[in-house]
Amino acid sequence: MPRSTPQAAPAPPSAAPAPKPIDARPPSARPLQLARAALVVCLALLVLGLLPAPGDVLTAATGVPAWFAPIGAGLGMIAAALLGGSRTCRHPASIVLGVLAGAALIWVSTGLLIQVFGIPVLVLFGGELPYELLPMAVRVLAATAVALLAASILSGRVFTVPGPHGSWFGVVSLVLVLVYPAIKTAWALGSEFGVTGEPVAHGFDAGWIPAIFALFGAVLVLALTFDRARFLPRWMLLAAGWFGSGALITVIPVVLAPAQSADSGDLAPWVFTLFYGSWALLGPTLGATTWVYQLRSRRTAGPVHVAEPAPPSLP
Repeated sequence: MPRSTPQAAPAPPSAAPAPKPIDARPPSARPLQLARAALVVCLALLVLGLLPAPGDVLTAATGVPAWFAPIGAGLGMIAAALLGGSRTCRHPASIVLGVLAGAALIWVSTGLLIQVFGIPVLVLFGGELPYELLPMAVRVLAATAVALLAASILSGRVFTVPGPHGSWFGVVSLVLVLVYPAIKTAWALGSEFGVTGEPVAHGFDAGWIPAIFALFGAVLVLALTFDRARFLPRWMLLAAGWFGSGALITVIPVVLAPAQSADSGDLAPWVFTLFYGSWALLGPTLGATTWVYQLRSRRTAGPVHVAEPAPPSLP
């Protein structure tokens, strides 16, 4: 009688690993905290935007209606609430709404650059401030909300360190930041470049002081772009870069609405277009320069994995 050969038991089917959802890691606390801080700032902006505020010189120059501040604050609150929720912070709709709210808040903060750099000059020379306190506070809160929303969207995400081509943002920023002091210097030296009416006042004591801020900006761009020009600590460079970029971006609505801009007076219209256009372009390029420097200079603080030594091979 033939013997039956024993057959090996079939191996149990290996269970296929369940696919992990994209970006299934729990969100870190920092983006949520930034979004909740933006919610508080937008709430304060909503309260101030509902108060009757007198107009100032920037209100007439920028053309931003007073009723738009509560609308921008409301959009910012909705976006901040979604970005501050652990389940909705990474949803594409939350990010899109955050971008739209940021664009609305940038329009509310239009004129902040003139306000920030005009106040020190007027105080230094004893001039009368043409700005009202409540519109000033509205512009500052709107710009702060934009910064917090942007930081909430970008924080906690992994980005690739830019290559050598990222330095071109710094080169373009350097060219743009020197446009204003170059023309101011030409006027101080006696040139009538771009003057169509009464001659401009010559000499470095006649309106050249605002160009000093642009020269400081040129030093900042050099420090952000080139290693040899870097003599300030990292946190100071990042703070100055992001602050300058945010203030300059608020000029973009002025360029997009030239009919609301100030009268050119005795200067050719292209002079104001050149000034405001260079500032409007400098905002995004300076932000890109700061972003490239931040990625290149960051320190990876993750756990270090040490490979276990392999067992010795037997002879």
